[in-house]
Amino acid sequence: MIYPGSTNISHTVKKAQQSLHFLRKLRKANLSQSILKAFYRGTIESILSNNIIIWYGNCKASDHKALLWVVRTAEIVIGTSLPSMDDLHEIRCVERARKIINDPTHPAMACTSTLPQGQAVSQLTLQNI
Repeated sequence: MIYPGSTNISHTVKKAQQSLHFLRKLRKANLSQSILKAFYRGTIESILSNNIIIWYGNCKASDHKALLWVVRTAEIVIGTSLPSMDDLHEIRCVERARKIINDPTHPAMACTSTLPQGQAVSQLTLQNI
């Protein structure tokens, strides 16, 4: 049986690989490392992190390896370290949770509660629908 998310992830990796071509072209044009990193963050990282909250946790090992290959290749081209896919996933999840907490009209707000200190969020409690 083919994992349904695998085709979407392979499509995402393919799009990111296509953008790596342009990153290499920019490097050959002797652009600064900061410009290369900005291009990476604006294009490749954007492609890789699209809906990462939904699909990243269920990736197969081969999909993780392909995603890691894209990030590592970009690191070599740029010449600096970049955030890993695990880091991107964690950042996006925290950002999404903050948006839900800060929006009192969000439907998922009923599933969360703040702890007495008001600094953390307790685990989500699912209600019977």
